Amino acid sequence: MSTNTKIALAAILLFVVLSGRGRKLPRQKRLTTKQVIDKVQGYHQLIVDSLQGSLAKGVPSDWMIPWVKATIDHESDGFPHATSYKMSGVANHSGEYLLDANGQKIPLAKGLGQFLDSTSKQFSVKDPYNPADIIPGMVRLLSYLYLKKEGDLARIANSYYAGAAGKMPEQTKSPEASKDKQSYIDTQIMLYNTYKAL
Repeated sequence: MSTNTKIALAAILLFVVLSGRGRKLPRQKRLTTKQVIDKVQGYHQLIVDSLQGSLAKGVPSDWMIPWVKATIDHESDGFPHATSYKMSGVANHSGEYLLDANGQKIPLAKGLGQFLDSTSKQFSVKDPYNPADIIPGMVRLLSYLYLKKEGDLARIANSYYAGAAGKMPEQTKSPEASKDKQSYIDTQIMLYNTYKAL
C-alpha cells in the first residue's frame, strides 16, 4: 500500500470517528434574524403555559417570558434538537461528551435551553429535546437564578453561561473566556430587550 493510500485511509477513518462512528448528522441551516425570532415566538404559548406550576413566587412573568425567549434564541436558534459541547467550540457531534487535550470530559448541552445532563436532572427535565419538557425546566432554572441573583440581569446571564452550579472550568478563566462571557451577557440582555418590545 502506498503512503498516499495510507494517508487517505487514515483521513477517512478519522472523519468516521469524529462524525459519530459513521452516522450522518443533520445540519442545521442558517436562519435570518427574522426567521429565528418567528421560530422562537412560536414557543410563546408553551412558555406561558409553563409558568403555571413552574414559576417561583416573587418572579415576574413579564420578565420570565421574554427572558426565556431570549435564552432559546441565544442558545439554540429555536432548534429543539440543537446540541453543542460546552466550552469547546465544537457543535453537532453525537455522543454524551468529548475529551479535551487533558483527557477531561467536555459535556454535551442539549435542546432549546442547552441543558447539560446534570442541569436536566436538577430541574426535573426528562427529555431536553422535547420543548414541552425543557421549557418548564428553563422556567424553574431561571426562577431559581432570578431569586438568587435578586433580579440582576447581568448576574443571571452570567450564571446561565456558567451553568446552574455557577462554576466555570479552569480552562475558561482566560482573558479570551472573559471576553466571551461578557459578549454572552451583552447579547442575552440585548435579546431580552428585543423580545420584551415585541
